[in-house]
Amino acid sequence: AVAARVRRRHAGRRRRRRGGSCRQPGKGGAGGPGEGAGGLLPVRRAVPGAGGGGRRGEGGVHRRGRVVRGGHGGVQPGGREAPGPPDGDPQGGAAAGAVAGRAGARHAAHDAEVTEFTCGGFVVGLISVHTIADGLGAGQFINAVGDYARGLPKPRVSPVWARDLIPDPPRMPAPPPKLELLDLREFTVDLTPDHIAKAKSDFFMSMGQRCSAFDVCVAKTWQSRTRALRLAGRLADDHPVHVCFFANTRHLMLAGAAEGFYGNCFYPVTVTCSSAEVATGEVVDVVRAVRDAKARLAGDVARWAVGGFAQDPYELRFTYDSLFVSDWTRLGFLEADYGWGAPTHVVPFSYHPFMAVAVIGAPPAPKIGARVMTMCVEEAHLPEFRDQMNPSPPASN
Repeated sequence: AVAARVRRRHAGRRRRRRGGSCRQPGKGGAGGPGEGAGGLLPVRRAVPGAGGGGRRGEGGVHRRGRVVRGGHGGVQPGGREAPGPPDGDPQGGAAAGAVAGRAGARHAAHDAEVTEFTCGGFVVGLISVHTIADGLGAGQFINAVGDYARGLPKPRVSPVWARDLIPDPPRMPAPPPKLELLDLREFTVDLTPDHIAKAKSDFFMSMGQRCSAFDVCVAKTWQSRTRALRLAGRLADDHPVHVCFFANTRHLMLAGAAEGFYGNCFYPVTVTCSSAEVATGEVVDVVRAVRDAKARLAGDVARWAVGGFAQDPYELRFTYDSLFVSDWTRLGFLEADYGWGAPTHVVPFSYHPFMAVAVIGAPPAPKIGARVMTMCVEEAHLPEFRDQMNPSPPASN
């Protein structure tokens, strides 16, 4: 239904507006509509006048919106019904877009909205229940919508259920996680290609190994945040600090069924060091700690699959000394094509007030590099965190 609306309405608008100036990006900047509307938002064209601080299309001209709900609930591995997440559930919504009817959103597997603007651009917002799909699964769904919108008879990647292939080790009883509500502030910064290349070169010169842009972004963000908290007296030198990111494990668990599997198939990779180790070392030292944890992935997954951990690695710590990082550059969001090519920008909308989060994405086209979108420090620590991340002015929208 979403694909049909994108295909019919916007193909018609494109014909009617052929040659019109409204097809050009607005003066508000290439990133305006994505930042303004929020969500998993593939945005083809900018909205005239759209700024970077608004919500739900603020700053642009909102013509109309349509909400399309997926099936209610779903099925978890083992055949149990998967209802929408309860309020405050850390596994609740993966993200939220400019989606109306939010009261009913938590009872649907997917909610999507197409929002048109008078300039001819449009936004696609998606809210996805994490019990149904992980980030790769949500990206697969978005790309399937694009395939249908472009007139393909079926998605290029067929969905695969295959929940029975996921290991189901005995679950260790544990109390529910302690959720401390944090007064976190948003901050976005762009890491230039030169900045990333310099860090990768330094790591190679120091360690004789290569690292990825993801490694650099995680290390830079974790170190900057830890330094900001230490300078404010929040962390002692020996206080342990943690960074957690989620690694795709389809290649380790699913074998031939990996392509097309849209359920949850990830493993939480956690790195723990003292605050002094993270804050006083060089970025290359933090990159090494991140890469060492990644190198243990296959062994840790195999150990988890046979119940080899005394503590469930999926029981996460939601404390202020923990940072969660999500990489959106490899989920398929940046490649979604509804018939006009790749999106101009893709951004997250919602964060949980008990999780210090950083999302790694890409800046609005045609800029290149990495965009780190964070909600991970309180107001008192934001100025120092901003300075540590980038001494130059923060990214403009």
